[in-house]
Amino acid sequence: MLLRPANGASDYLLLLPADKLSDLEAQAHFTAQLLEAIVQKAQGISLILRFRTETARYRPDGSYKPDSNRERK
Repeated sequence: MLLRPANGASDYLLLLPADKLSDLEAQAHFTAQLLEAIVQKAQGISLILRFRTETARYRPDGSYKPDSNRERK
């Protein structure tokens, strides 16, 4: 999933799921190679200025889910 912030910034967030923590290194390596290939094809145009990876774990107990049983006012 590719996300762009609502504030109109030129940053993008690419979300990649992983079943195991051991999958993360391969995904980061593949993404870095893909971005490098894009930069090379751009022929001098600065498309990508920075790239970094972060790891996050989805926790249902820390996510907002509105109560669908409650009446809306």
